[in-house]
Amino acid sequence: MKLRLLFILFFVCSFKSFGFTLPTIPNDIQIDDSTDYNFFSPNNDSLNDYFFIEKIKTGEIREAKFSVFNRWGDLVFEESPFLNRWNGKGNQLNVKEEDLPEGVYVYRLEYVFNEKTTSILGKIILKR
Repeated sequence: MKLRLLFILFFVCSFKSFGFTLPTIPNDIQIDDSTDYNFFSPNNDSLNDYFFIEKIKTGEIREAKFSVFNRWGDLVFEESPFLNRWNGKGNQLNVKEEDLPEGVYVYRLEYVFNEKTTSILGKIILKR
């Protein structure tokens, strides 16, 4: 394991020393230094019962559309405008007003920030 790590470090350092640059992942799909959470537990204990996005709460982003997909890629929740208070229930035909099961969900948030429309993908861990 140590030998493999040393080789990777040597390769990266050598690669950079010849003037090549490593590919970077663009970070323009983030919400400007957001401190959003990706875990909530909608079990009616008054602790973390709702998923919300801090930048919407403070009014920094607007016109938000929030979509949630299960592990099979099925749309299980969508709200536009997003009222910033998802309780872990579905609102689509196949899961209307049902508590969604525990698991990891993917969300897409489309919003306007600084007069620019953009979207991000993220994950939410739902634990009951």
